[in-house]
Amino acid sequence: MFRTAAAPERSGDGGRHRVNRAAAWALVLALAGSVAAAAGEQPRCGDFRANPAASIVDCDRVLSAGGLTARHEGLAHIGRASAYAALGQYAAAERDFERGIALYPAYAHAFSNRGAMYLDLGDHARALADLDHAIALDPRTHHAYINRASVHYELGDYEAAIADYTREIELNPKYALPYIGRGGARTYTGEPELAIADIDKARELGLETAWGYNARGNAHRLLGDLEPAERDYARALELDPVKVDAHLNMGDMRFFAGDLDAALDSYETAAVLNADDPADTATAHARRAEVLKKLGRTEEALAAFEASFEAGGADQIVAAQEYLAGAGHYDGPANGVYGPQMKQAVTACLGDPEC
Repeated sequence: MFRTAAAPERSGDGGRHRVNRAAAWALVLALAGSVAAAAGEQPRCGDFRANPAASIVDCDRVLSAGGLTARHEGLAHIGRASAYAALGQYAAAERDFERGIALYPAYAHAFSNRGAMYLDLGDHARALADLDHAIALDPRTHHAYINRASVHYELGDYEAAIADYTREIELNPKYALPYIGRGGARTYTGEPELAIADIDKARELGLETAWGYNARGNAHRLLGDLEPAERDYARALELDPVKVDAHLNMGDMRFFAGDLDAALDSYETAAVLNADDPADTATAHARRAEVLKKLGRTEEALAAFEASFEAGGADQIVAAQEYLAGAGHYDGPANGVYGPQMKQAVTACLGDPEC
């Protein structure tokens, strides 16, 4: 039966099934001098990472006090924008970024942080534009490189991602996250040994993530080392039990080992998780269908394929139409439409041991 690949894993760490695009954020410089004196303390306006809500309060106070140079006012807006973005309040963040950049257009970290926000939003074009500009302003804006690498990774341009992860590592060799990102990208460029070395290096630096273990499991699979691959997928799921691609990978291990019931369990778990990419949900349902076919549960298999078409949309349907045509069960157009002719073809395929 036709089998679709899981969508590429995104870089970053934390979050739900894969990664919540945990973009790296630069620390905006805290305001000092007369503003701090007026506030009676060093404000936390620029140091938004530990407590973004408190940072917003401090930025509000700094901006209300007035008497700022254009540069310092710009920094306050950029600090508050970064805090808003960290809290997921993107509309407010965008307004403050726009104001801050207008006041202080030479500040590379403003573009880097706004690019990170656009990465969170999945707006790759605007993320790339901002990150490119940040690097043009200051080629040592290292967080811009890891965020730009993340954009390239999500777009499937793994060579460009590797180049940016490498530049990030050159600028900050003790920063563990880009090693995991580069290792994950290297599983897509046919460099599994280098991928494993990168992810192991991240562990040496003290970073263990579900993303890293899942990527290292993929590298072991590429090398044919199935036992360490399964251990890595299991560890990924210990760290992040709702990581969809780790469930899919564990299901694959069980499927090819002939443990169909266990494979079905993995795929069904992946299918019910609220994946942030419909392609993962479609893949999970398609693999469920494949197992159900082998178990002789034809009606359930048909329902699973239909669920995969609903989740994956036209692209998923076209892939199925092309497969079914090659198997001799479909002679209609590859138009991405699931209709009676295609349903008949899927049903025929389910009854064909060679399909």
